[in-house]
Amino acid sequence: MEIKATVVFFNSTPENFEKERQQKNCTVRKLSKDDEKLLKKSRIKWVSIRNEETGESLLRPIADITPWDGRYIFTWVPYDMPQPAEFRGLERVDNNE
Repeated sequence: MEIKATVVFFNSTPENFEKERQQKNCTVRKLSKDDEKLLKKSRIKWVSIRNEETGESLLRPIADITPWDGRYIFTWVPYDMPQPAEFRGLERVDNNE
């Protein structure tokens, strides 16, 4: 996990990336204690998921972050939105443009 500005970044396997892009609007992650502290201090508004093999990524607005059974569920609005100008250049984002 990495946080820049109000974006949280995750890498994903190709199989999970396709599901996150096409079928589901959440990811479940186990965070280190340091990542938990960082998350609690941050004001996350966006999630970026990156296919660790191809580098393709998606950017979605966060709808909710829920702690659950030692993990966190990051839920996002399930459709593409234009990338906000302040985040351009942080990472390549595929918005079907």
